Amino acid sequence: MSAPALLLLFVATSHRCAHAQEPSTADAISAARAGGVVLVFRHAITDDFREREPVDYADPSTQRKLDERGETQSRAIGRALDRLGVQVVDVVASPMHRARTTARLITGRDPGIEPMWHTNGGSYGGRPREARRAFLSRPVEAGTVLVVSHIGTMESVLDGIRGRVGEGDCVVVRPGDGGYRVVGIVPWEAWGTHLDGAT
Repeated sequence: MSAPALLLLFVATSHRCAHAQEPSTADAISAARAGGVVLVFRHAITDDFREREPVDYADPSTQRKLDERGETQSRAIGRALDRLGVQVVDVVASPMHRARTTARLITGRDPGIEPMWHTNGGSYGGRPREARRAFLSRPVEAGTVLVVSHIGTMESVLDGIRGRVGEGDCVVVRPGDGGYRVVGIVPWEAWGTHLDGAT
């Protein structure tokens, strides 16, 4: 076999292997049901309000908020998590109104506020990013921890998600060995469609 043909075969095989090893949405949902993971949600669908950084956390009128679709979406996620038996033992959100509201509508309770989960006009690196990494590395003994954040903040600590997480979608993260890894991405609708195959 010629060298160019061998190279082409290697590239094709490598692509198939990498794709085969990529965790599926079903894997991520199964991990959420089993517990011991962190569910990092991007906030639900928002209105078109144009906010300026830095925003005033204490004044929701300065912030983009969930629209009716986002509120409906959040409640649907919460119902699906409940029916799948996903046990949420702790809930945290960024200080932004849209993140806090998403967390409350999904879980039915007010979240703890964690400023590290929003980059208020600042860098995505430095101490806040290290705090996010430490948060995701802490073992979850039982159930799940649910976090609601924002896309740029999530991308700063979760490899391989860029361009793949829409409003309301979730990244399932497993702490372990002094760090953490991404189990998979769950598009928001998948929680509900997975119910058909749930046992």
